[in-house]
Amino acid sequence: MIDGLVVAIDSSRREGGSVALAEGGTLLAERFHDPRLGYAESFFGLLDECLLSANREPQQIRALAVVSGPGSFTGLRIGVM
Repeated sequence: MIDGLVVAIDSSRREGGSVALAEGGTLLAERFHDPRLGYAESFFGLLDECLLSANREPQQIRALAVVSGPGSFTGLRIGVM
């Protein structure tokens, strides 16, 4: 288990992705992407919403977890980048 705040990104699903925050194995916040919008354009907004909801700051992030597939090449590339 990772010590500290973890950001999890899932950009592999056709019906939209998600951004979540976890700490100590506990889910703190999760936001889902509206598939009618571009994921690349909405990712940072989703992350900001999660941080605000969990009362955390970007400086507290210690790790990043990304879904590696299966999924579309573009969707996965956005999540990883």
